[in-house]
Amino acid sequence: MIGLDLPGFLTALVIGFIVYNFGSSSHLALLLLFFFLSLYVTSLGYKEKEKLKLFDYKRGFSNVISNGLFPAIFSLANTPYAFIGSVSAITADKFGSEIGVLGDNPIELFTWKKVNKGKSGAVSFLGLIASFSGSLTISLASAYFFNISPFQVVILSFCGFFGCLADSIAGYFEERGFGNKATSNLVCSFVGGLLGYMILG
Repeated sequence: MIGLDLPGFLTALVIGFIVYNFGSSSHLALLLLFFFLSLYVTSLGYKEKEKLKLFDYKRGFSNVISNGLFPAIFSLANTPYAFIGSVSAITADKFGSEIGVLGDNPIELFTWKKVNKGKSGAVSFLGLIASFSGSLTISLASAYFFNISPFQVVILSFCGFFGCLADSIAGYFEERGFGNKATSNLVCSFVGGLLGYMILG
């Protein structure tokens, strides 16, 4: 069954507590939406992912902290646009990685060579479309939870999408021994949040 192991679950509780108490119920609702969406896209095409040895059905401490740390920090800092941008980015990354592997082989950034599915630092057309869809989903939900305008929805969708691209750039260097999946996820969530803060305040 897809979900969290015990350390991951306990870490998620701590992050949820911070987000709710220093943010609001809307902050927590958006983070929970990310969680359930990530479970859903992980389950898509699981048989093909198992064949490719890319089906990651259990999430632990490292995964939770790398995705949840900056949303928690942005909640503490009381910067809602940064929070939304950050959650949009990690959702974009999850959609891109989980749906992207179901399409054609991706192209590695900078070299533009086709590489095997699941390799960090690579993008595919399907993955890019899925990434933007994930970011847009969170931004649209934020229109309800945070009462943001349509213009802000569009801006935050792109903030999340560019955060996901930053993850891919970090992944390129990850493949060359600089960092790991967790650090790439941290870059993703930070860049999405930073862009949201810089553009919308």
